[in-house]
Amino acid sequence: MTLLELEKMGCLFRVGSDVKPADQDKQGGVRILYLADIGELNVRYRTERFLTTQKAETLKCIFLKPGDILIARCPHPLGRTSLFEPSKGESVTIGDVLIFRNVLKQVD
Repeated sequence: MTLLELEKMGCLFRVGSDVKPADQDKQGGVRILYLADIGELNVRYRTERFLTTQKAETLKCIFLKPGDILIARCPHPLGRTSLFEPSKGESVTIGDVLIFRNVLKQVD
């Protein structure tokens, strides 16, 4: 099955958002997940960076949902993957993290 076919079925496979340091706000309620946060199997929450909800919407960020699969696009190990569970509230990712939202409920 191709990515286009998966997207037509409702799956999402997108690069995270293009968030710049100037966009960040320590008082914001939306956590930004970076490469350091993507562990093997689970999100590690190593960084403390935030956006306001309004800024995240302005930047057209993809808000993460429970069960989203986050895949590191950069070094060591390449392809490190975490399952997102929203224990720390609303979250988005930066561009070095791929988001796969699977509506089929099966991943091989």
